[in-house]
Amino acid sequence: MKNIANKMLNKHSDELRKIGLLFYILNQVENKLNMVIQIFFSEFNQLKGLIFNQALLDEKIFPSLENKRKFLLKMIQIISEEAKKRNMNFDEKKWKKVCKSISELQVIRNKLAHKFLSFPEKNTAAYILRKKYDRILEEEKQGRGHESFETKRIDLDEEIKKAEQILFDNEKLITDFLPQAWRIVDVNIPNAQ
Repeated sequence: MKNIANKMLNKHSDELRKIGLLFYILNQVENKLNMVIQIFFSEFNQLKGLIFNQALLDEKIFPSLENKRKFLLKMIQIISEEAKKRNMNFDEKKWKKVCKSISELQVIRNKLAHKFLSFPEKNTAAYILRKKYDRILEEEKQGRGHESFETKRIDLDEEIKKAEQILFDNEKLITDFLPQAWRIVDVNIPNAQ
């Protein structure tokens, strides 16, 4: 078994390194998301912030990045409603777009983590997927055969580029979102406009 793993590592080291980089970026996105939520709530009251931060890091309460992403979406929705009541500016669409991009990154990560991968070309990972029955029937009607499986390819360089942009956008949650959100909820924070 060790020889098989070593052969795979030697033969596809670039691709495996890139998959590892995608996982690393997703972990960084989650860390930034944790940071945004923690900082937002710790400014209200240190003890309340500490209690909330402990809950946020407890995998039994917030078991996944998806739970944290949905929590941030709920925060964005509530802050946006409050901004409208107070006739204040808040870029709800921008922050929801950041949350959506996190979800898109999770989809790619899940494909890479939960599929049996092959590496048909340099910088490409591929997996086989069963076609849906309706699609097989449609292809038969069109005279294109009736293969029941298809190969899905993932361009690792392209996904890394997207992931790096998502990480960059996620960092704006700290630099841009928090000051906007604090201004709206009236948290007295230095330098918040």
